Amino acid sequence: MNQLYKGKAKNILILLSLLVLLGTTVYGNGINSSFNNFHITLTTDTIPIVNNPDSNSNLAPLSKVANTRDTIPVTDTFSFKKSASGLDAPVTYHADDSMILDVPTKKIILYGKETKVKYTDNELIAPHIEFDQRTNLVSAYLTKDSLGEVISYPTFLQADFKTVSDSIRFNMKTGKGLTKGTYTRQGEMYVYGEKIKKADSAVFYALNGRFTTCNLDTPHFAFVSKKIKFINKKMAFTGPVHPEVEGVPLPVVFPFGIYPLQQGRHSGFLAPTFTANDQLGLALEGLGYYKILSDNWDIVARGTLYSYGGWTFNASPRYVKRYRYQGSLGLDVQHFKDIDKAGQRSLM
Repeated sequence: MNQLYKGKAKNILILLSLLVLLGTTVYGNGINSSFNNFHITLTTDTIPIVNNPDSNSNLAPLSKVANTRDTIPVTDTFSFKKSASGLDAPVTYHADDSMILDVPTKKIILYGKETKVKYTDNELIAPHIEFDQRTNLVSAYLTKDSLGEVISYPTFLQADFKTVSDSIRFNMKTGKGLTKGTYTRQGEMYVYGEKIKKADSAVFYALNGRFTTCNLDTPHFAFVSKKIKFINKKMAFTGPVHPEVEGVPLPVVFPFGIYPLQQGRHSGFLAPTFTANDQLGLALEGLGYYKILSDNWDIVARGTLYSYGGWTFNASPRYVKRYRYQGSLGLDVQHFKDIDKAGQRSLM
């Protein structure tokens, strides 16, 4: 009896093992199928494949499809509003010694002999610079040592315009500024002004100004005027102006002045001089015009007018070939009234 039950138990155990194996296989296939579907869902390409019309197949090769796909533009949805009072370009600064940042007042103070602040084409170099972020104003001052000697002066650069001053204050946004005790150079002319107001990049005004061709701090001679207008590298205009020699004003006052500041050859009027003659009367002598005709030709025309009715005219064309030869031609015309004969006729 025991042998009979042992045979039945073995058969039942084998049958159960086969059922477990079969169930495990079927269940495993179901799980793999779901995993495959999940993988395909995540890795499906959302860009449609463009069919190649040159191919007989519905799908083009991968290399051709990649070349025919359109680039999808990406728009950045992040945006911000720019402050109306902000600057148009970044401000760079450097301090040789130290920097103080005052957060409540929004001020930056820089110290050092070669301290610099640069904005677009404006550059300021000074030993002491203050920048106010609320007003966009930059202020610079000179510094002195314990003996009262100046260590360094503020220097302002804008394109080809350069000034050296006791103090400078300008608005970086508008480009306007005010300087005190300022030296600058315009062409061959050296200019000093107690105060200089910069209207824009090309025009500035000087109060109690002095201009000369002498490059010394105290020039041997100069012309002094209360108000001067400068157009950078072009012209200067003054009101009443008088000359000075060694700081001593001369008793000669001109009602106005016009001074060209352009460098190199250029056409323009020639200033006259005033003279007196017993026979011809008062004279406006040497009034003329210089004209450039070409790189090699120019001409000077001058004339003189006399109060008694006489006049003279002179024209001098000139030809110059540098390092080779040159030549000139002069033409003079004169006309004078005979004062003695006119007087005899009137007496008769």
